[in-house]
Amino acid sequence: MVTFAVHHEQEILDSTTLFHDYCKCDCQSIRKELADVDWDDWEDMINCWSKFRDLLLNLQQRFIPLKKVRKNCHKRKPIWMTNRALWRVDRKSKVYKKYKDKDHSAVQRAKRTAAKETRGQSNLTKSVSRGAHSPVRGHPGGRKLYH
Repeated sequence: MVTFAVHHEQEILDSTTLFHDYCKCDCQSIRKELADVDWDDWEDMINCWSKFRDLLLNLQQRFIPLKKVRKNCHKRKPIWMTNRALWRVDRKSKVYKKYKDKDHSAVQRAKRTAAKETRGQSNLTKSVSRGAHSPVRGHPGGRKLYH
């Protein structure tokens, strides 16, 4: 018979964070506590600030409940958005990042094709400036037309 012991340690990461839930605070009790404070007893500014800060932190601890918020490692989508729409938004942002990079091969290819198209259009603008765009006389309607 063979016996053995496995020594294994696993670090458990807490993916929750505690936040104060101000929507569920007991505002009436906070107002009552603040109304009961004798504000005339506080004399100098430094002690007043420290007393006021401690008072607010104490009220926060007593009357505002904590809630756990889970941290997700994956990106959460809005409830109204479908998975297909989320995929398309992600794809759009990836394409935008690609075209922002001036050295990317797709951007270089698009620049070359645009340059070729503009070279062809520059010949048309030269012919227009030479007078190829002149009025036609003797049109049956009596108006001048351009070609």
